[in-house]
Amino acid sequence: MVRKHDRSFAKAESGIADALRGANGDAQAAVGAVADVVARDLRESGRTGAALLSAISALAFGVAHAAAAAGGDMGSVAEGFILGVMLAGEAKEQLLLAVIAHAAGTLIKHAAEAGGDAASATRGLVEGAISWAEELRLDPGEAAYAAGQGAVDAAEEVDSRLAAKVRRALEEPVAGIKVLLKEKEPLAAAADETPANDAEASA
Repeated sequence: MVRKHDRSFAKAESGIADALRGANGDAQAAVGAVADVVARDLRESGRTGAALLSAISALAFGVAHAAAAAGGDMGSVAEGFILGVMLAGEAKEQLLLAVIAHAAGTLIKHAAEAGGDAASATRGLVEGAISWAEELRLDPGEAAYAAGQGAVDAAEEVDSRLAAKVRRALEEPVAGIKVLLKEKEPLAAAADETPANDAEASA
């Protein structure tokens, strides 16, 4: 279940909608416009730690719902969103990778909630993470993994069909990088053990 968004960012959705209208259907313009709004709002919030993650979630809500309402390309919007998060981020490497994973995950949840294209959003998130990784002294492959795995983990919390869609979206390389996701954990073999346990119990 998606958490209720942080009301201190209630204007985020209208700001993103305005940015998308200004982009006038141009994908790269949409990426830049969304990135600018997200980075600005995060910087102005001055939040850190758990409060920063809450702010990112609130902005993800605004981004996803504005994109869905405007009929915008969710891939470009997602790319702009993750870029904005990275532009505003000044954390050390491992913390920044964790922020990227959180941002990707919360956007996927809100995109699904808003009826947006989760597959397109997933690829946009990963492409955005790759494109700005070196500027932040991150390995592009690690940034891609953080975004991709964050998206998959969040999708699995929603439902298995969404998770399968997100995984399929990353089967092909993104910007020349293959995203090496964790394998889905197999279900416990409890069913195989039950007959034997039942037999022992009845003996």
